[in-house]
Amino acid sequence: MNLQSFNAIYARANLLYDIEMQPVDFEEMALSGFEKIGNFRYRIYHACLDLQQDEYGWFAELPCNCDPERLIAVTLTWGENWKYTSSLTINGDWDSHYVENYIEGRKTNKSMFYEQGIFAKYTVAGDKLYFNQNYGKVHVLYKGVLCNDEDGLPLVTEKEVEALAAYIAYITKQKAAWRINDINSLRMSEIAKADWMRLCAQARVPKSISQNDMDRILDAATSFNRKHFNWSLKPSK
Repeated sequence: MNLQSFNAIYARANLLYDIEMQPVDFEEMALSGFEKIGNFRYRIYHACLDLQQDEYGWFAELPCNCDPERLIAVTLTWGENWKYTSSLTINGDWDSHYVENYIEGRKTNKSMFYEQGIFAKYTVAGDKLYFNQNYGKVHVLYKGVLCNDEDGLPLVTEKEVEALAAYIAYITKQKAAWRINDINSLRMSEIAKADWMRLCAQARVPKSISQNDMDRILDAATSFNRKHFNWSLKPSK
């Protein structure tokens, strides 16, 4: 995949639509359009974080490319989720402890990101995860953004450059039409909007689809799994 700098969008908008704007306004508008396309490129990351303490309690600071909304799992480095309390014995149900550890030991075909241990209870505050006690270390599995430039802006494909240039032209002309009540600017914004809608749809489709990708598409289209395709999650009346 041939990826270009995010600033190529501004050059294309200037070339095709004669758009000139401040860099801050350009980044904000182009990132808004990129969000609408939805082509963020992610990969799964695994981080083992040491807990630290401040005046609010024990916390772990998330990596710089981790958005708390894209956390997959936060687990502790010890123990399985067995019955710690029981009405039968004072030390808990040890039979469940042996069963859980036996199941853990028999697991096969584990993901390379798999970590044993119980799920941790935490609260999110900014870029930190807070815990009610010192667990030593925690394992964090998350989806991080891939392919960013040195300024933290996403790299884009040629089709995304074309689509975002049209999006900037559409928004700019629409703002000008509302500002000065100009019907010609409004008509030009409608033309740019049509270009944006067409190019946005094209940007969401990869240049080529492999046989494996097509197989997954067909599996989803014919699956009876309610989370895949054309299956209502609402209870029937």
